[in-house]
Amino acid sequence: MSALVRCRACGYVMKESNKSQVCPACGVKKAAFEPYGETVSPRRLFMLNQHLHGIAVNFPQSLVALLFLSLAAGTICASLEEPLSVIVRAIGTIFPFTVAGGIVTGMIDGRVRFRRLVTPILRIKMAIGAVALGISIGIFFLSRDFSFAASSPLALIILSMCAMGCGITLARLGASLVCTRVPG
Repeated sequence: MSALVRCRACGYVMKESNKSQVCPACGVKKAAFEPYGETVSPRRLFMLNQHLHGIAVNFPQSLVALLFLSLAAGTICASLEEPLSVIVRAIGTIFPFTVAGGIVTGMIDGRVRFRRLVTPILRIKMAIGAVALGISIGIFFLSRDFSFAASSPLALIILSMCAMGCGITLARLGASLVCTRVPG
């Protein structure tokens, strides 16, 4: 394993062999770098470096944004209603699975990162995640027989906005955890 250095200004850690003239994160000169010893076991570090949760949470966010845009476009333009109805049903079908995937990877990440899931921020994130899962299940059932002509997309628009709100809140809480030190 190659030696690590840490930026004293922002805490960014990188391999010494990758060290440039400035910190890639904050831009201070290389004089701010100091030797750094990893405190996390190689197995935990491997799991953390896979970024499973960071990858998994982007799928539901993308889907809910696409759902919202499809509903808005179909409401505005009648000629798009039929193809967009298919899209709404497809998104509604897979959306709960992507939210569940985000929850599962979040629990794995929390367990690996903090060794337990009972920290105050993780409890809040799990509660909001449960609400988001409930919303995604509501979207699933409302989208099953969806058509712009037969049912009003208003309920789905409201639910998709609530899902976006949950996603934004979860992302903000998750960003606050990024700068924490992982216990050795």
